[in-house]
Amino acid sequence: MDSINSILRSNNGNKYLLYIYESIDKAMNIKARDSGSIKKVIVLSSITNSYVERTASSIDVCGQTVRNNLKQQDPESVLKYNGEVIKKMKEMGAFRKPVIVAMDWHDIMFYGDSKAEGVKGTKHKNGSNWAYQFATAAVVMGDEKLTVAVTPVNNESKVEHVKRLLSKVFELGIKVKILLLDSGYYTVDIINYLNAKGINFIMRAIGKLKDGDDLHNKQQEEKAK
Repeated sequence: MDSINSILRSNNGNKYLLYIYESIDKAMNIKARDSGSIKKVIVLSSITNSYVERTASSIDVCGQTVRNNLKQQDPESVLKYNGEVIKKMKEMGAFRKPVIVAMDWHDIMFYGDSKAEGVKGTKHKNGSNWAYQFATAAVVMGDEKLTVAVTPVNNESKVEHVKRLLSKVFELGIKVKILLLDSGYYTVDIINYLNAKGINFIMRAIGKLKDGDDLHNKQQEEKAK
């Protein structure tokens, strides 16, 4: 709540919100009577990584109204516009040099019908064994991350969605200096793929390594468990 209010009170808050409103108008088709409030909730929820309901209640907007409008949007249109914004940033001088890219796996816990489209079983967390799963690639800029690619996590080898994300990153003309991955990506296939592509990477390993350990053999041991 405090973070939302501080954004609204900031000197640059209105200018920032106005810019994002214009972007949302191009990417989304919001037909609500009070479309300005709907857009404000979307923006603030994104900035603070909060649930729509919580953000909406803080500025006296009905959360269900926001969700209804979001359900009517075409995800492909939003992703397409996001790509256009990134390309525009590149034209203005961003990403001229190779950058650090972080790849992350996300579980958005789900509490409804487990047979709902897109819901997958996962490790128990926050009272649920079900979640929407997707992966992102983001450019690391100091303490901030700019998400440049997103893909659903399907019933496939992890290396497949890694390939899709990197393909999108390269399509945007972004050069990778170092790729950061957590231990969820610690597999032989991914390591071999990145090495074959000549991509420098840092990956959190599973288990303990000591001087003289053979990483490939260590991987095979973990895979066999």
